[in-house]
Amino acid sequence: MTIGEKMKFRRKELKISADEIAKTLGVSRSTIFRYEKGEIEKLPTENLRKIAEVLKTTPEELMGWTKTENNFPIISIYNQLSPPRQQKVYDFANQELQEQKQEQAKDDKKSVIPIENNKKDSDEIYTFAAHSDDPDKTYTDKEISEIEAFLDQIKADYDKKHNK
Repeated sequence: MTIGEKMKFRRKELKISADEIAKTLGVSRSTIFRYEKGEIEKLPTENLRKIAEVLKTTPEELMGWTKTENNFPIISIYNQLSPPRQQKVYDFANQELQEQKQEQAKDDKKSVIPIENNKKDSDEIYTFAAHSDDPDKTYTDKEISEIEAFLDQIKADYDKKHNK
């Protein structure tokens, strides 16, 4: 969109006549129409600032230098409201957002599967990792029994400490 197209779009969106803008700038309404049609390419910066002010936007937005949320219709409506009504819209939107977050939190909790901490018999499997400096080492049955006895002692000490 050109500057002129943005001006026209915003002016119609706010239901402002070309005469109102012309009066603010001290120019004829045909000059405003010529700005909107792009017939006048050099728009003085002071006029741009005044036009932006009347159109409740910024010169940067009219120039296309920024991408703002003004592309959303709700922002346009909000900007037309008086400050007390803007506060009502803000409060309502904030309340809706909080409710949405609470609902999402509830949904998240439903999707989490709790880990049951049911105590099992001695058949319970514990995974431990260890290594040997010698990657080719093969453990004898006796060494494996000693390791298992050591692990059983660790488990017994843990259970005793935690009253299990």
